[in-house]
Formats: sequence, structure tokens, C-alpha cells
Amino acid sequence: MGEVAANPMQLYPAPVMLEGAGLSMRLTLDPFHVSVGELSLSDRGHTFVASAEIRAGPKGWHASVDGRLPGIASDRLMELWPESLASKTRAWIKKNVIAATLSDIQVALRSEPGHKPDLSLGFDFAGLSTRFLKDVPPIEDARGHAIIEDNHFVIIAHEGHVTAAEGGRVDIAGSSFDVPDLRIKRGPGKVRLRTQSTITAGLSLLNEEPFRFLDKAGRPVTLADGTARLKGTLDFLVKDDLTPEEVAFEVTGRLSDVRSEKLLEKRVIAASDLGLSADRSELRIAGEGRVGRVPFDGRFAMPLTAGSKGQAHVEGRIELSERFADEFRIGLPPGSLSGAGWGEVTIDFAAGAPPAFRLETDMAGLALRLRPLGWALGAAETGRLVVAGSLGRPPAVDRLVLDAAGLRAEGSVTLDAGGNLQRAGFERVQLDDWLDAPVDLVGRGPGRAPLVRVTGGEMDLRRMSLGGEGEGEGAGGTRETRGPVSLRLDRLRVSDKIELTDFGAELDLAQGIRGTFSGQVNGQAPITGQVVPGGGRGVFVIRSQDAGRVLRAAGLLKQARDGRMSLVLTPGRGTDVFEGKLTVDNLRVKDAPAMAALLNALSIVGILEQLAGEGIHFARVESDFQIAPDRVTIYKASAVGASMGISAEGYYWPKSERIDLEGVISPVYAVNVLGGFLSRKGEGFLGFTYSLKGAASAPQVRVNPLSVFTPGMFREIFRRPPPMRAGPSLPATDDTTGPGPGPLRPGQDR
Repeated sequence: MGEVAANPMQLYPAPVMLEGAGLSMRLTLDPFHVSVGELSLSDRGHTFVASAEIRAGPKGWHASVDGRLPGIASDRLMELWPESLASKTRAWIKKNVIAATLSDIQVALRSEPGHKPDLSLGFDFAGLSTRFLKDVPPIEDARGHAIIEDNHFVIIAHEGHVTAAEGGRVDIAGSSFDVPDLRIKRGPGKVRLRTQSTITAGLSLLNEEPFRFLDKAGRPVTLADGTARLKGTLDFLVKDDLTPEEVAFEVTGRLSDVRSEKLLEKRVIAASDLGLSADRSELRIAGEGRVGRVPFDGRFAMPLTAGSKGQAHVEGRIELSERFADEFRIGLPPGSLSGAGWGEVTIDFAAGAPPAFRLETDMAGLALRLRPLGWALGAAETGRLVVAGSLGRPPAVDRLVLDAAGLRAEGSVTLDAGGNLQRAGFERVQLDDWLDAPVDLVGRGPGRAPLVRVTGGEMDLRRMSLGGEGEGEGAGGTRETRGPVSLRLDRLRVSDKIELTDFGAELDLAQGIRGTFSGQVNGQAPITGQVVPGGGRGVFVIRSQDAGRVLRAAGLLKQARDGRMSLVLTPGRGTDVFEGKLTVDNLRVKDAPAMAALLNALSIVGILEQLAGEGIHFARVESDFQIAPDRVTIYKASAVGASMGISAEGYYWPKSERIDLEGVISPVYAVNVLGGFLSRKGEGFLGFTYSLKGAASAPQVRVNPLSVFTPGMFREIFRRPPPMRAGPSLPATDDTTGPGPGPLRPGQDR
């Protein structure tokens, strides 16, 4: 050793050299004080350099030791570390540090009377492999810095990774591990995470013991592909028998280039950037993305607690457009959607069941067309659409509510195994003021318009929009836009006073409306008929073997009997307007007040007696007319029989049952007609002009007896011009005291 000074304060600079060691110190004995200026120890190519102060005090020993070492392997450090020095710290490092190369090691020891020694140890590390939680994959190939001071241990990784069970490596650069007090057995620990990895790898770590979060949620760790950049904290107890309840964590971050086929079966969810947050109770992901080709902006939440197996919840906005209908196969006919709007959507996931969804929208920006019903909503209009069901294979729409542009409907939709429309059933459909009935749309296969089946209720023929010229493509086309219609109506309204009950029809709209129908006129007279394309709404051809019964039931000619009828109704130029052509063979007319008044005015006793008896027989009745909402315009009409012939033109107002008619009556028509080839149909060579105005049951009659001396071709001088097809010559009024045939000419009678 070196010299010992007689003076306790004297410094002995001469070092004492031992084998593998060097020492420079001074010593005083009263009081006892050792000061080590430098102690150097060499081991395996590394030199440990230390300095120390040791002195005796009134209450005991005071010691202060500082040292530094350029580098050492972790296993060698454990060999040199005395077991009695900071034993708990030594034990923790020995158990959890698997391998490491340490450098720039700095150590300090402080000991005061009545206190346990305090050790401060700091070092850089490389090639570190350590475990911070039992059963969790260890940190590997880490580089960084660690410090133990006052029994507080902190390790910071500048580089390093964890290899997850699935998904590859999780980069942990910037992460740290903190044990506040190494002296506390099973005490608290904290991990501050900074990670970058695949989404699968991040979820795989969350599914390790003791967490098993994905197993609890009933979801695979392969829930999605993409990159995850996360930061957060884990707080737990540093012990082997750790339970999930003893681990608290909060994580936030970003997910990039996300793609999942597991959330919605056989549908791809993709997003370029999503936000993530998670804690012990729930995993939350939010942002913009696409389902297939359909954009969305939503939030996904998945419980991570026990008992939540398979549960998850999605809410947000999704684009509504034709690509939405194509992606989710909700059963709308092709071409039904155009434009684009947004809907509020929720999806609930549960174990063992397809996801349940609900969508609601005000339809702004969305154009919707249901061609089978002749209905459309413009992109500038709004309404309410609610769709709810499940997203299985195929999807199911348990509830569909639509209230927009005069259409109100509520029902459900079922699809076949291929995802094509099987049936859309609506208990009640109300469309404007022309339809109030149960309606089914029945699928007929891909690319084909569905069958529209109406099974009761009411329609108004005047406003009905089922038809239109066909827009479906031919044999070389790809899809139909209109298809067949099957009607079984309680009531089909024809006019204010005419309806068809027990109405049935089978129609095909693919190439314009066509088909057959049958019904009862006002519940009293059976008819049959056909519909053929024309005028955008179809031409109706109505037939009956009892024309008199039909005319009586319709309230048009209450005294008609017998006859065979054909009536053609063609859509006219205007709203709720029809052009008509009526032909009746072998009709009898009995007790007709207007005709009786006319015959009485002419004093034609024989024919009047026929009218009161068996009725007047007409071999042929013909009429061209127009039905409008407020009146019937008779362009020309004629009825001819052996006893008489009669022509008529003018107006009839059904609501008030008033008439304004004029024409010619020709007695003994079978003979008279032989000279009347220059006259109108129903008029003989000789005939009387007449007019009927006022109530149909008791009209005012005017007859010009002098007109009998005017042969047919000159008879027009006694008449007003007949109604024109371009528009009536009289105002739309039933005021028959107003404009009429004009003032009486000389020689005209009452």
C-alpha cells in the first residue's frame, strides 16, 4: 500500500499497484477518513475507474463511491455485482434482461447512517433483449439508455422491436419502461409506447396474455391489413400472475393504407388514413374510407371487455348512389338511383349473427326513380328514406320506409341466394292521389325489371302512371327498366261517378303498356278489355255483352237496355283527359226523359209510344267524345234504327248532371236515310234540328220544325259549329244559360 501520513489530512499521492488494479488514496485515522482518488480495475479488456470517500461519523459510517466503465456484457455485470449490494435491483435485472452489451456505464453509491445504501446506475445499451411483462414477446435488438437512481428504474429505447406472434415486427423506437420503486415487491410499472407496425402485429400484441382483448371481442388479429403508428401508456403491476384487470392502457395513433375483408363478409373496407384510440374497455377507429366503391365517413367501436364477444358498433355517413345500390344489393331495380346524397348509418355486430344495419337520409342530392310506379324524385328535392336489416349473404331489408315526392310506402325486401331481388313487400303504398294499395315487387332475375303486384286497394285511372312507352332494351340489350304488372284492385276510379270494382289486370310495360283486364262498372255491370300502347299511358279497349247495363251503371244513359258495346279510351292532350270512341249494337232505350221531351215536342206519337213501351231499338250507336275532369265533350254521336235516327254533339257535366246538346232527329230512319247520303251519320234526308239544355232529367227543348224542309247538306245553317278536338267551343262550365247555339234564327221554334 502507499505511505500513511502522521497528519490525518496529509495526502499520499503515490499509487499502490496491485495485480490488475491501481490505487491512489489518502487515509486519516482520527477521525477515520479514507479518500480514494482513483481506483482502476481491469477486466476482460475493460477498465473500471472509481473514486470514493469513506469516513466515520458520530452515528456511523458515511460512504460515497463513484465509478465508470466503458463497457461490459450484461452477464459479466451480474457476475461482478455483489449479491448483497442493491439485491432487489440486481435480481430484477438478472431475471428480465436476457442479453445486452452495456457501454458508458456510470455508477454511484451513497450510504448514510440509519439508511440503506442508495445505488445510482446509468448506462447505454445495444443488442438488448428484455422482457417487461410475462408471456409478452420480449424487446429485441434494442439500443438506448437506462438509469437506476434512488431505486427508480427507467429504460428508454432509441431502437428496438418486438416480434409479434402474427404480423411481423413492432418497432418500439421512442418507447420507455419505468419502474418507480424497485424496492416494492410486485409494485407498479409503466410502459410509454411509441410503435410502428402492421395492424395485424399491433392487434396480435393486444391478444397476448394477459390481455387477450381480441379473443374477448371475438375478432381475429387479422382484422385488417395496413400500417399502425401508435403512442400510449400501459400501467400494470410488475409481477408474474398479472390479470387483465390489473393492466390499464390508453393508446392513440393513425392507421394507414387500411384494408379489411373481415368486418363485412365478402366486402372490402379500405381507407388511406384512420384515427385510432383504445383503452381497456374499447377500441375505436374513425375516419374516411370506402366500402367497395362507396365512400363513407364513420366511427368503429369494439368493446374489449369480458362478455363482449363478437360485439362492435359502426356509425357515420355513407354515400347513397347507384354504386351503393350495386354494392349492397338492396333490391332496387336497375337505374333507380342517380346523383349522390349522404345517409346516416349504424351497424351493430354480434356473435353468431350477420351485422344489423340502419340507414336514414333526407335524400338531398339523390335522384330516385321507380319506373314500375311511374314515380321519380329529383336531386333538388328532399324526403325521408329509412332502410334497416342485416348484412348477411344475402342481405336482408327488414324495414324500408319511403316518404318523398308524394310517395309513402313501408315494407320489407328479401333477396335470393345470389343477392338478387326476390320480393319487396309493402303493406300500403300511397302515391299522390292515384294509388292507395298493398304493393309487391317480385324479382324475375338479374337485369330484369320486377313484377309489380297490387293486391287490393284503390287506383285512379285519370292520374295513373303505371305505363309510358317502353324503355327496356330489346333482345340485344342488357336490362329492362319496366316489367309486368298484376292488379287485383278493390276499386279503380275512372271519373267522379264511375269506378270499376273487383278490377283485375295483367299488364306488360316492357314495350309500352299492354295487357287484359276485367271488372264491374260501379259494382253492377261486368266488362272486359285490353290495354295497348299509346299516348304514354296506354289505350283502353272496353267491351261488354250488356251495353245497357254498363251505361246504366255508369249513369250515362239510365234508360238503356241490352246491346253489345265497344269503348276505346285514348290518353288526351292534358292532365286526366281521355279521348273516347263508343260503338253499341242493338241497343234499346226506354223511358228516357230527354228523348221523351224531344219526341213530344215533335208530336211523333208512334215513336213516343215505343219509348214508353218496349223501348226504341237502335241497331247502331256511335260516339266520339272527350272525358275531362270537369265535363264530357261530345264531338259527334249518332243512334240509328228502323224507327228513327238521331245525331248529337255538345257537352255533359257529370257533377251537376246538366247537358247542352244539339243535333238532328230523323223519323222513319229506315226510309229517310235513303236520301240522306249527303248528311251526317244518324241523319236522314229530312230531319228536325233540336237542342237540349239544362238538367238531364228535365231539359229545356228547342226544335226547329222548318228545318225539316232543309235537306241534309244545307242543315248546318241552323246549327252552331260542333266542338273541336283542339278544345271545346264552350267554356268549361255547366252554366247552360250562358253561351249556347246563339240567338234564334227566323222560323226557329221553342
